Amino acid sequence: GEWLEYTVDVTAETYNINIRVATPNDGTQITVKLDDVVLGTATLPNTGGWQTWQTVTIPDVALSAGAGRVLRLEFTGGSNFNRIDITPTVKKVAVMVDSELYPEFTTDIDNYVADVEANFPVNLLIYSSKNYRNMTFEQIRSELQSIWQTENITGVIQVGFFPSLPFDMGSHGVSPQPIGYEDLDGTFTDEGAWVDNAGEWIFTPGAPDGLYDTHYWNNNGLEIWCSVIRPYQPSDTSTDYTTGVRDQLHDFFARSHAYYNNQMVIPRRGLAYVNYDWSVDGTVLEPLFNEIYGAENTVAYYGGRNSGFNYMEERSSGFEAIYLYCHSGSMTHDFDRGPWRSMPNTDLVSENGRGSVFTSGFNCHGADYHETSTGCVGQHYVFEGDLGQLYRGTGISFATVRSVEFSQKMRDGQYAGQAHLEVVNDFYADLESFSPSEPHNEVFSQMLIGNPFVN
Repeated sequence: GEWLEYTVDVTAETYNINIRVATPNDGTQITVKLDDVVLGTATLPNTGGWQTWQTVTIPDVALSAGAGRVLRLEFTGGSNFNRIDITPTVKKVAVMVDSELYPEFTTDIDNYVADVEANFPVNLLIYSSKNYRNMTFEQIRSELQSIWQTENITGVIQVGFFPSLPFDMGSHGVSPQPIGYEDLDGTFTDEGAWVDNAGEWIFTPGAPDGLYDTHYWNNNGLEIWCSVIRPYQPSDTSTDYTTGVRDQLHDFFARSHAYYNNQMVIPRRGLAYVNYDWSVDGTVLEPLFNEIYGAENTVAYYGGRNSGFNYMEERSSGFEAIYLYCHSGSMTHDFDRGPWRSMPNTDLVSENGRGSVFTSGFNCHGADYHETSTGCVGQHYVFEGDLGQLYRGTGISFATVRSVEFSQKMRDGQYAGQAHLEVVNDFYADLESFSPSEPHNEVFSQMLIGNPFVN
C-alpha cells in the first residue's frame, strides 16, 4: 500500500493524532507508526468524495522524547490525505498580562486560571513581568514565538492593550490582524504601499511605507489561536489603564468566575437574528440552534426586514448564544429598518439588558478596536451586560465566516479558542493556493475578544 514518512522531534507528552482525509470508499484505514511501533489505526468514514474533507482522531497516544524519529503513515483502501496534526491532550495556553495591570489583578487571574483548568484539559502559563502596552508588535511576537517553541502552546490570551499587527489592507485600511500572533512561523513583510487613486486602491511595489502588506505562509496554517481581553475607554481616547478600564476588567473576571461556578443564571437559549441580505444563512442557523437548544429555546429571525428595536427587545431577555447578521461599522449596527435602524455602540451599553454569553457578529469591523479606543461593538458585547464573555468577529470590511462550522465544533465540546484554530486551519487546508496578501481573505481576520474558554 501507499505510505508517507516524516522525520520528527518528539517531546514526552500524551497526544491526540488528528488526520484530515477524504474518501468516497468504505472501510479505508490509516495506520500511524513511530520508529516502526504502531501508535494506532484509524478507520476512515466515507466522506462522500475525494475533496470532501473530515478529520479523524487517534486519541491519547503517549510518546517518549527523542530527536530524529521516523513517523510513518500507511494507507489501505484508497483515500486522499490532506494533513496530520499531533497535539498534546492537555494543551498549554499562554496568558500574557501587562505588568501595569498584574499586581492589581493577581487574584482575578489566579481565580480565572483555576476555573479554566478545572473545566478544560488545559494548562495556563502566566507571563506578567513586561509592560506589553509599550512594546512593539515585533517584540511581543518574538517573545510569543519563543514561548511556542519551548512550551508547545496552542493558544494565547492577551490581557490589556497589546499592539496589533500593523497590516495595510488597501481599501480596508489598517485594522487589527490577530494572524500576526497566530501564524508564528509565517513571514510578514513591507513590500510597497497602497495608494488611493480616485477611489481605486492600487498597490505600488518597491515603496515600503512602514506597514506590513504581504504575508507568506509556511505551508501549515496557524500554530496557535489568540484572544484579547481588551477593555475599552469609557470616556476618553487615551490608551492608559484608567479607573474605567480597570473596573471593566474586574467586572469581566467576576462574571467569568460566576460563569464557571454556577453563580450565573445562563439562559440555555439561542438567538439567530439575520438581516434580509443573509436570509439563506438563517435557514442553516435555525436547525443548528434547534439541535443544540431545542425548538422551544430557539429564536430565529430571517427572511424579512428586521429592526434594531426588535433585536434589543429579544437580547434583553438573555441568551447563551446570539448570532447577529447585519451591516455594521466598528461603532454601529445597521439593521434593515427602524426603529433603531442605525444603532451606535453607546446604545448597546445603555440598553444592554442581559445580552449573551457568546456573540458571533457577522458584522464588518465589529471587532475593529483599532478605529476607536472608546470601544468597538465587540468590546461592548463582552464588557457590558450581565452575561458577556466572548465576541467573535472581524476587524475588516467582511464578516465572520464558517459560523456554522464554528458552532458545530463548540457543540461537540471544543472551547472557542480551539474551535477558532481548527476552523481557520480547516479553511486553509481546503484552499488550493494562497496569495501573499492573504489577510484580505476574511477568514484570516477572524478575532476573539474576551474569554476563549466557553462552549
